[in-house]
Amino acid sequence: MIGLKKIRKQRNLNQQKVALDLNISREALSYYENGKREPSLALLVSMSK
Repeated sequence: MIGLKKIRKQRNLNQQKVALDLNISREALSYYENGKREPSLALLVSMSK
């Protein structure tokens, strides 16, 4: 999920904005970006959209 952080920064988005759009906490997004947790399949689909 390291690429998630790179994509977010390329689009000039902050963690809070992305987390709100995905309906998750900013902390959860941080864990996904840093490889500490794996998102569910449903969340991966939401991220891809």
